[in-house]
Amino acid sequence: MTRTRCLALAVCLLAVLPPAVQARAHSRAVRIGPWVGQYEVTLKKTTQDSTFTYHHVARNPCDAGANGSGASQALLAGGSGTVEASGVAPPGELNAPAPSMQVQLGSLASLLSHGSETRSSNVAYDESEACGGGGGGGTTFTPDCGTKPVSQTYSLIGTTTYQLEWQRELGTVQNDAFNDCPTFAPWQFPSVMPVAIPLNPAQFGPGMPPADLHGHAVDNFTGDATGSTTADVELVMRPLAIVPAIALASRSGSADVDSHGKLTPRVGCAASGPCSGTLAVELGAPANPIAPVSASVTGVPTYRFPAPLRPGFKGNTLASVRFSIKAGQKKKLKLRLKKHSASDLAQLRNVVIMLVATERAAHHKTVAYEMGRAQVR
Repeated sequence: MTRTRCLALAVCLLAVLPPAVQARAHSRAVRIGPWVGQYEVTLKKTTQDSTFTYHHVARNPCDAGANGSGASQALLAGGSGTVEASGVAPPGELNAPAPSMQVQLGSLASLLSHGSETRSSNVAYDESEACGGGGGGGTTFTPDCGTKPVSQTYSLIGTTTYQLEWQRELGTVQNDAFNDCPTFAPWQFPSVMPVAIPLNPAQFGPGMPPADLHGHAVDNFTGDATGSTTADVELVMRPLAIVPAIALASRSGSADVDSHGKLTPRVGCAASGPCSGTLAVELGAPANPIAPVSASVTGVPTYRFPAPLRPGFKGNTLASVRFSIKAGQKKKLKLRLKKHSASDLAQLRNVVIMLVATERAAHHKTVAYEMGRAQVR
């Protein structure tokens, strides 16, 4: 018997069935199921360690040579936040959801963590020559090296389907805990060296346990200071709520708004449904494209729906309707914009209009996500 190399489990199973059975299976194949949810991100620990040797040759009379070495170790732990997530899971045994093939994670804008930094520095400065007629003399200071409590605010950014990036929250400035403990590493805490965190889609989705993630980065530097900085991040992502998602039942990712302000999108519910909630037409800032599915072809990242919303998303609702759709079924929904005069519609012609679905999950939680776009024709 010739062994066939299969690209997907479903294809392998179908390949061993008689032709008539294969045809019936294809005719009623369970559709791959999109899902959306919320995950709690908790920082188990993050470390950033630097070591360096320093050799500086005076370049002018006002400059002083210096030699020495130093090290620092920053360790922070704790802190949590919530991220939105979406993915696509194929049917598993008995049509139960299986580990996801695709996943998109929203961004965690701010995660505050606390810890300590231990720093040592043994740098000796030469006396400089007379500078500007002011006389010579080396720099004197009282070192305050040792161990001190520190804090930092981080952010977690979904950059691709398979990677997150850990970095300092944009726009924040933390003061150095040490006043006189000189260090010469480029990424010296409280500066934060960005860390790429690999993401495995199979760790996410309905019924999956919490996901442990780990990222590691190294920066080797040379110059007056020679040494290295290493950074590690350990996170755990615990599912808070996951629900089957709705999607536009067409190849297009958008629904048309007619000249009367009406739109009638045909919507399908995932096979793991049912799906119930509210579909709203919203004006607002959409999330950045997370999964550049066509970048290899066009070089331009594109959205894949359903997609997480921006943290703290607040839109301007133009229309809304409630929906209740059985698992694997489709339904046409009817909406009309609150303002639908010709001038109102003309102002929306070149504007991003989002279709935002909100579904209720377990434990009184709600999950909101962008399931498509609307376009005024």
